[in-house]
Amino acid sequence: MAIGDGHISEAYDGRCKNAKPQYALRMVHCLRQREYAEHKAELVGVVLGKAIPKVREINNSGHPGVAFQKTHRLFRLLRKLIYRDGHKLISRGVPYLDDHGLAIWYMDDGSLTLHKQNGKIHARNIYLNTYTDREEADKLVELIQSKWGITMRPASHKGKWRLWCNTTETKKFVAIVDPYVVASMKYKTDLRYKGTEERLAPSN
Repeated sequence: MAIGDGHISEAYDGRCKNAKPQYALRMVHCLRQREYAEHKAELVGVVLGKAIPKVREINNSGHPGVAFQKTHRLFRLLRKLIYRDGHKLISRGVPYLDDHGLAIWYMDDGSLTLHKQNGKIHARNIYLNTYTDREEADKLVELIQSKWGITMRPASHKGKWRLWCNTTETKKFVAIVDPYVVASMKYKTDLRYKGTEERLAPSN
């Protein structure tokens, strides 16, 4: 969660001169992903052995959304591990992921794209929309190959770099993460695209 959509904040209580900073994990999702946000809040509660954070509806810069936040000393360690000069370095967190962690990262930052030719799907690609610099993207490619045996490639997009894999590697990726993908996010692992081909077919 921390390397995906999550943000670990560092805040000081200005009322106390020598107060130690508080570290909190904050998650924000669009309203249609409420089920996913609640799933993640439950996981946070289980991992920390604490009460499940409350998922609340918010106005996210004019867009309806949901969010939760949890403060815990563990997040101080995670921020120290993942952040450098206030910026997130995804590659520092990836070595600690298991298959479930990869699935959460993918549900946060990933997408599944189909390519059509003559009205039929001929290729499927997984993207991890990391939007890093090239050096970080290359590190991520190496880590994913070493840990899961999946070959991904850097791709330039909007002046940054994200990762993608071809159809063969996409099938391997989906086989790993699909058991952990929540129902509302299954569209990200549905390689058959049931019903989608009909909707996307050109009209006569």
